[in-house]
Amino acid sequence: MRLTALLGKAGIKRIFRRMKGRFFSPREINEYIKYNKRVWKPLTIENPKTLILLDSFWIPEWVIATSYFVNVLAGLKKSRIVTFSKINHGYVSGKVRKSYNVSGHVTVKLNSARLKKLRDHYVQEFFDKVRRKKDVYDYQAEGYWIGIDIYETYLRSGKPTIELNDPEFRQVVKEGMEYLVFWRDYLRNRRVAGVVLSDTCYTLHNILAKVAYRLNVPVYLPNARGLHRSDKPFSVYKYRFGNYRKMFDKLPRSERQHAFQWAKNRLQKRLNGSVGVDMNYSTASAFTSSHQNSQKVLRESSHLKVLITTHCFFDNPHGYGGMLFLDFYEWLHFLGTISEKTNYDWYIKPHPDYLPGTLENINDIIAEYPKIKLIPPETSFHQLAREGLSFVLTCFGSVGHEMPLLGIKVINAAYNPHSAYDFNWDPKTIEEYENLLLNLPKLEKQVDPNQIYEFYYMHYNYAYLDDLIYTSHRKALKELSTEEQRGPKAYRYFLDQITEKKHQEIISKITRFIESGKPNYFINGPE
Repeated sequence: MRLTALLGKAGIKRIFRRMKGRFFSPREINEYIKYNKRVWKPLTIENPKTLILLDSFWIPEWVIATSYFVNVLAGLKKSRIVTFSKINHGYVSGKVRKSYNVSGHVTVKLNSARLKKLRDHYVQEFFDKVRRKKDVYDYQAEGYWIGIDIYETYLRSGKPTIELNDPEFRQVVKEGMEYLVFWRDYLRNRRVAGVVLSDTCYTLHNILAKVAYRLNVPVYLPNARGLHRSDKPFSVYKYRFGNYRKMFDKLPRSERQHAFQWAKNRLQKRLNGSVGVDMNYSTASAFTSSHQNSQKVLRESSHLKVLITTHCFFDNPHGYGGMLFLDFYEWLHFLGTISEKTNYDWYIKPHPDYLPGTLENINDIIAEYPKIKLIPPETSFHQLAREGLSFVLTCFGSVGHEMPLLGIKVINAAYNPHSAYDFNWDPKTIEEYENLLLNLPKLEKQVDPNQIYEFYYMHYNYAYLDDLIYTSHRKALKELSTEEQRGPKAYRYFLDQITEKKHQEIISKITRFIESGKPNYFINGPE
């Protein structure tokens, strides 16, 4: 009665709802737990001497894919499976992981005074040496390149670029050094047979990956649409993107003919304004006819027209490696200085799916460069093409394969999925990039549409294991809303499809991939 008097009935109900979420599993999760207990018998490895470290990422399709992967890997390596995270996972998450043989959890936190002292030493050394943003990006501690991870983790806080005097930046540095100290100590004192991650970026995951690389511990990145192994920073993308043409040339003639038709049809849908075609994260199209402006967007002039298509300031600018600039903020300022040296008509267009803070940052930047005009994010590329747009500038965006089909030239500023092909310009240095930008009227490129179709097939079909976990991953993304993909219904969706035959197929593919030692598993197997 005293609790009710203190909090009121509404307060009691709020607490109960929170407790229910923490302590009681939805029916779909309980059914998934039962499924795991049935198909994954307890690992009967006598005195396992090695560990598999598993990321605690919670999205259901990741959980489902890795439940298979770690059980196969643990069986092959005769290892025990443990998860890790910055904080301990909740009761329900623990029950799910236990159901597929996770037998422990590592909380990434320093408890030793000796290790805390070492962390503080690294932090002090960092701030003694770092004077500019480039110093942050390049920074190495004990030979580990962790500056890039500190840089990008800080951007995630909603800052478009590094602010060296920001207390939040100091906290990110401290956290990064803590992870380095923790994982060096952990992997040196335990026999780890494999690390299974959801990604290799940011401090928590990528610093662990780099420590693992140094100690020759395999780093795996499985998911519901692919199987990957990394042995150095950006290695998965370097191998994959750089070899698309070689892979395509090895395909049977009949498959290559099918590839061109498939890609042509898919691209036509995208260019006709269909949302999310092979880009499930997209919620808006830049090609829809409903976004035709009744008035002209581009000025009527004889000047060459250039459009900057922006990226998210806060999200992993060095995702593929090889970016010419430290971040997207620096890239835009560089383009701003170039705009002042030219007589082009300059425009900038945010992505239709831009995050909060994006427009504010863009406006702050272009306020310094009056030649650059902001156009509405929803403006159709078809309208811009009709109005005479000549060039699009991006770092690694999908406009690289979309715009050439509209007769618009594209220049990239980073290593990107199109890098093996000739339908864009891919400068390797800032000097080369600047030279291209100052001489746009002289640039000519004959684009072969078949190269674009070839790329599209390789990137969105060949390298996409649509039937790895689900009957069709693409179909799952269509039939489940974004909220459902992240909740218990995703487990129900999987359980409604899985059969014994499919179960064995998944295990067979994962086994074949791990035993191959190859970096990727595509449609035709390990590559």
